[in-house]
Amino acid sequence: MTLSSEDAELLLGKYLAPDSPPIVGILATMSASSAKVSGRLQRAEGPRGFVFTVTSAASGDVLFLVCRRYRVEYKRDLPPPSGFEDAKDVFKAKFEGALTVISESGERLYIVELK
Repeated sequence: MTLSSEDAELLLGKYLAPDSPPIVGILATMSASSAKVSGRLQRAEGPRGFVFTVTSAASGDVLFLVCRRYRVEYKRDLPPPSGFEDAKDVFKAKFEGALTVISESGERLYIVELK
């Protein structure tokens, strides 16, 4: 379900706040590659557009999505992204749903919170 700008900002705000819960960020690119990082979500705006980052304090790993425009979708039943199909039962057991930030090029950043 695509969210309105207001609803998207409200839900993203939960994960962008300084005291937000840690999330799992999964980036799925158009080339079918994907990466996963557990950590904190941040969003910045600069000359190239918006930059969403998920940073792990424990490992120092960083995942980022750069886009000029984006839309946000919410799914209550979270299917695993491409490349993670074998983890379908894990996704159902551990995650309630996901916000998905979708760039104008179609790259997706899944933002999921553990149950």
